[in-house]
Amino acid sequence: TSEASFLGKGLAAFSQSIQPDGEIASQKLDALLRRVQLGDMVTTEWVYLRSDNSEVWVDMTLAPVYVYGFDTPAVLCSWYDITRRKEAEERMRLAVRVFDNAREAIFITDSHGVVIDINDAYQQITGRDRQECIGSLPPMPIDEGSAILIAARKHGVWTGEFRSRSREGRRLVLNLTLSSVFDEQKQLSHFVGVFSDITRLKESEKKLRTMAHYDALTGLPNRVLFAERLHQSMAQARRHGYQLGVIYIDLDEFKPVNDAFGHDAGDELLIEMGRRMRTVLREEDTLARLGGDEFAAIAVNVDGNEALEALLDRLLAVVVEPAWVADHSVAVSVSVGYTLYPQPEELDADQLLRQADQAMYQAKREGRNRYCRFSENLS
Repeated sequence: TSEASFLGKGLAAFSQSIQPDGEIASQKLDALLRRVQLGDMVTTEWVYLRSDNSEVWVDMTLAPVYVYGFDTPAVLCSWYDITRRKEAEERMRLAVRVFDNAREAIFITDSHGVVIDINDAYQQITGRDRQECIGSLPPMPIDEGSAILIAARKHGVWTGEFRSRSREGRRLVLNLTLSSVFDEQKQLSHFVGVFSDITRLKESEKKLRTMAHYDALTGLPNRVLFAERLHQSMAQARRHGYQLGVIYIDLDEFKPVNDAFGHDAGDELLIEMGRRMRTVLREEDTLARLGGDEFAAIAVNVDGNEALEALLDRLLAVVVEPAWVADHSVAVSVSVGYTLYPQPEELDADQLLRQADQAMYQAKREGRNRYCRFSENLS
């Protein structure tokens, strides 16, 4: 703004109409000038507007200047620009509001990682009061605490997830971001950390993974997880030079049970048969429910055809034992087909499962309650 644009105008013309204390600029200025005319010197904070309508904060001093021959003193007005200071104060107030009201836990430590300040969310998440937290270390992985401080010091920030416990012993999963703060001499002065409780999020993720990979009825792996494990098992068999068996299992006479006693009875039977077959397999083996009354298994590191058939004999035996469902004793059996891997010709996982499926249908044709090995001669 040019000097000429100021001449002949009152201060109110350049002032923000409502001053920060809520007073109307013109009225407040009149009151200040009356005091000056009575001989007082007054100082106040004032907000002016630039030509681009941006604010300028000043410390304004109004002082009387007596001129010979005049009864009313002139007014000397001086300004000292405090805009940057007021902006810094506002940022500080905002930071304090964020610090106090954030849902995430916020803490400040000294250069050694010892807590010197925390917000309310920190106390709520950890279950520890302020007095207990100040002077202690913040939540960090026990075996990585010093490494995290070193990483944050070196790179400026560290971010990660880890398991912790509240004061009451409740298991927590926390997501932490730890940032370094350097002074004007570029020396580390503080760390500022922000962490949130993501325990429920992790539990939800786990449930979703379970829904995606496990059968809701039996709790066994589903077709998706079975396929993943079959690919992994085939790779391990090639790498370590052992055989694995791929087994396809179908319950015999399941539909009559389901029709006679209802779907709940059918579900009970599927659960019981899955439990029994799982007991026959080893820990490292996989049993999956593919859907309906069909199951599949992977037997890893089998010692040839005879060893696998011995396992299948045990599986047939546990299935044919009567089962109590819907207040009735029912008996079912299984038809089983299997194939071995590796074979002279390289096959993929889908081809292996189809071979076992064909062998299972051959077992049904031969009278059920038996197993059959895949061969190219199956009709």
